[in-house]
Amino acid sequence: MRGNRKNLGLTGVEIMVAVAVLAVLVGAVIGLTTHIRAQANKELAKSTIIMLGTALEQYYDYWHEYPPDCNYASKSEIESLYNVNSVTVSPALDTQFAGSGMLYYSLRRTPSSNKILGKLHDKALSAKNADNPAQDMELEITYGGTMQVYEYPFFYTQDPWNMPLRYSRTWATPTLNRTDKDFKFTKDFPKLESAGPDKTFDTEDDITSKDN
Repeated sequence: MRGNRKNLGLTGVEIMVAVAVLAVLVGAVIGLTTHIRAQANKELAKSTIIMLGTALEQYYDYWHEYPPDCNYASKSEIESLYNVNSVTVSPALDTQFAGSGMLYYSLRRTPSSNKILGKLHDKALSAKNADNPAQDMELEITYGGTMQVYEYPFFYTQDPWNMPLRYSRTWATPTLNRTDKDFKFTKDFPKLESAGPDKTFDTEDDITSKDN
């Protein structure tokens, strides 16, 4: 009878095989989840750049020019570009936020552009990210001879990796015999860039408006 009884327990080898299979499955799930998250972040960066590009077009239609390029600009450079008496960011102006922050300020001043900003994902704005170092910063601008002072929360557009987007103007020579739209893009349509997952600009994983 004893010889006919089946051993219902698992051997050590069987347990090791089961653990190995489980580890492979867990690793595959984690890898797939990481891949999906990475792709989602890239798509969010692309959609943010596309929306900001549309906001820039609305800005251009309203002001007949694009916002100044304040990328890594100093306090005095921003004052000169915006033709104001003073610009103060409290507690301090970090130049890595200057370009993206002043772009956001410019677009907020334009009604049609501002509507587009309101549709941005929460992750696309420093203001809605509790871990962002610029959350509590304030922008104070003094205008013209009246010395009228306006205060704004200092927000800036960012990518899903919490890096400020880089905004820059291009100055290509206009091409003749083009439509108005083509001419506008050729003339000096700005460039928007995300540093990508590696958080470093001018590397292969950058995501830019020229790619869309």
